[in-house]
Amino acid sequence: MTLDTGSDNPKLTPWLRVFIGIVIVVLVIGSGLFFVPDLVRAGWPWAIPPFNARFLGAIYLAGLSGVSVLLFSNRWAPARVALPMGVTFTGVVSIASIIHIDTFDFVKTRTQLWFILYIIPCFVSAYFLWMYRRLPPVVPDPPPPPWRAVLMAEGVLLGLYGLGMFFLPDVFTSFWPWKIDAFHAQIYSGLFITAAVGVLTLYRAAAPSEFLVMGLTHVVLGPFAILGVVIVDAAQHRVDWLSAGTWLWMGGCALVFVIGVGMLREALAVGRLRAPALDAP
Repeated sequence: MTLDTGSDNPKLTPWLRVFIGIVIVVLVIGSGLFFVPDLVRAGWPWAIPPFNARFLGAIYLAGLSGVSVLLFSNRWAPARVALPMGVTFTGVVSIASIIHIDTFDFVKTRTQLWFILYIIPCFVSAYFLWMYRRLPPVVPDPPPPPWRAVLMAEGVLLGLYGLGMFFLPDVFTSFWPWKIDAFHAQIYSGLFITAAVGVLTLYRAAAPSEFLVMGLTHVVLGPFAILGVVIVDAAQHRVDWLSAGTWLWMGGCALVFVIGVGMLREALAVGRLRAPALDAP
């Protein structure tokens, strides 16, 4: 079933699809940190340890799953959710990179590309969002009360945690299964702040394709984040599996997956309800 293809969900400029296509190429390369970490790490802008490489690869993979929906749709829903998330993630990562500018060697082309591929897309995403700012939500009604409670709770929790990671990285990553330095913590904070932006956008109004975007990112991120830790630790044996912090982290990732499954179910359920109305003469 194709979601949100009615006349109430306008198509956007083809240039957005071109831009998203370029973004997807970057996300595919970044996803290689999970599947072929040794190969991708060799060309990464900084020396990235194994645990961080797999986790960052999981983040890219989750982003790829969500952004792909916008590539095929190229409509206001799900762009209404995807574009603010894009601005947020690229913005936070750009700021974190500038703060830790001494981490980079600007003589290397890979470093120059890193800043180009984050700073420019941040402004491009913001431009498209500004271009379509007057378009109303495709589904103006808020989601059902149970979902509103879940979205508000998740959005507030993720947002506060992401801000905590950015401003107090040592404190807010102290329970992670592996040691996180300030630079990587602030990079990862972009994930949590971006997810908060996405779910709080759904809190106000949510079309099926918007639930689909958020659901896909959740169901991909949760399991792959856990799998990355398991794979790396199988070789390095550095995770304390008796630590409460480790299982808190694992449980959080599992909860992300469960919420994502619920979002996908909601996307399909609402899509079925909307289909007869859209098909009616």
